[in-house]
Amino acid sequence: MKFEVIFLETIKKRKVKGNYTKVGLNIGDDLLAKIDSYADSLSINRSSAICVLVSQSLEYKDMLIAMNNLPELMEKPKDK
Repeated sequence: MKFEVIFLETIKKRKVKGNYTKVGLNIGDDLLAKIDSYADSLSINRSSAICVLVSQSLEYKDMLIAMNNLPELMEKPKDK
């Protein structure tokens, strides 16, 4: 619960710059209900919730790729 409050405050303070494109999606009813529940828990709208969830998912994917490369990076000799 505390994480969600901190996360919500971060979302409200963040000023997003850039261009936006309207996108139409076909989402199953069960998944949409989960998205709406998530949005309600953070007091944000559905569109913002989808943006947050997609962004988190992509960041997580990038983190996993970086973690998979970590052993290789640790084996490289340091330049002196």
